[in-house]
Amino acid sequence: MRLTLLFLLVCLCFIQCTTEQATNPQAEATPKALPKVAPPVPGADIAFQRFEIDAEAGGSFELPNGSKVTIPSQALVDATGQPVTGIVSVNYREFHDVADILLSGIPMNYDSAGISQPFQSAGMMEIRAFQGEKPVFIADGKLVDVSMNSLRDGNYNLYNWDSTAGNWTYLEENIPLAIASLTPSVDTVAPLPDSNELERYSDETESLPPLPQVPIKASEDGVVFYFETDYEAYPLLAPFKDIEWEVVETGKKGYLTAKQAKEALKIVWNSAKVLPYEADQGLYCLQLRNRTKKARVITKAVQSGDSYDEAMALYEELAQKHKEAKLAEIRRRTELRLAAERETARLKAQRTFVRNFQIRRFGIYNCDRILNLSNSRNIMAAFDIDTSGFDQMTNVNTVYLILPTQNALIDYNLSDSLQDFSYLPDEPNILAVLLPGNELALFDAQDFATSDIGQEHRFALRPTGTIVNSVADVRGLFE
Repeated sequence: MRLTLLFLLVCLCFIQCTTEQATNPQAEATPKALPKVAPPVPGADIAFQRFEIDAEAGGSFELPNGSKVTIPSQALVDATGQPVTGIVSVNYREFHDVADILLSGIPMNYDSAGISQPFQSAGMMEIRAFQGEKPVFIADGKLVDVSMNSLRDGNYNLYNWDSTAGNWTYLEENIPLAIASLTPSVDTVAPLPDSNELERYSDETESLPPLPQVPIKASEDGVVFYFETDYEAYPLLAPFKDIEWEVVETGKKGYLTAKQAKEALKIVWNSAKVLPYEADQGLYCLQLRNRTKKARVITKAVQSGDSYDEAMALYEELAQKHKEAKLAEIRRRTELRLAAERETARLKAQRTFVRNFQIRRFGIYNCDRILNLSNSRNIMAAFDIDTSGFDQMTNVNTVYLILPTQNALIDYNLSDSLQDFSYLPDEPNILAVLLPGNELALFDAQDFATSDIGQEHRFALRPTGTIVNSVADVRGLFE
């Protein structure tokens, strides 16, 4: 089955179009839902980095890409406005390219006087603070300094996302500062390793099989014994049933020598306890007692004959598994470290400008400007998506127009009516849809370049086989 979806992309033109009057009075009275932050693939968006700050002293932290946040002393309060003391966790993340923006689910249209216009982004950030599970706020009269890495030159505006109004609030004009004029900071707070990947690594470390103790072969001339008792009457001795014990002479006062132990073992004892002596050396203290006597002897667990051979074979098998698990863990940790180093190098290589601003409240901030669409082309468009491999498409209601060169993304609700569509013919354009199971379907820049697009055109988006689980899965497809 192929699903045909036709819609009007009115947000790409600056001219307000006249629409037909609604004929359903009840529909006219239905309020329009406010835009909200809604990641299309939960858990696939940019993860927060967590830092710790002393609320009273304040502090700063720096990201691998050079961005820096400074919180002044005594600048944080709780929900009642009372000063916060002690350690506060600050969660911070940035969005720099269209892949980051798409998976963030953060609306990228600016509504002014009822006219919605798309943004072009020079970088976006989100910052939150908590003490325990409770949110922390910036005190009145205090400002938090932000120096955000930016990949784009030129003047943009600073906006703050208002979740109550479902719109961006203009704050000020923002002018970039070239990186070459910056003085690097050295006294910063390091991020805590609390990402999902590091949490998974901790779990895997705990699950590694323990390295077994090497079996000890009984000496040919040593004093070796075993327990002979009623194990039903003394169940606590059951673990020692098949273990042989060899007397060890330590020369310390209060412990039997091998000769003394040999004689003592001929006596019937009513009580026996095996306690650690130097457990890391495999030594234990055997305490013996009856009605008239008591004795202490240092022993070690040993094996002989076929029992020793079987134990050595089992030990070698377990030791090999332990070695393989350890090597696998080292390999995984190395790959994780190298991936982090590559990402840090990528971010540093991209770092060109920094945008400095101050914030009065935690939240989402965007250095944006209205996208210039004066050179756009407007056509009548329809959209075909091959859905033969899917049982249903009920959750597929958004198509994204991605403009990588402009670092802009515009999302539209799909409808079944023929509507206008605008794109930039002189620049790369990409159409993207997230199918059920988070598979990505595309009509990419090459498709735009090789298609004969008339005043009416049907865009055929094809599934790519790419399952979106993280930003890394789509970043290369949108360049």
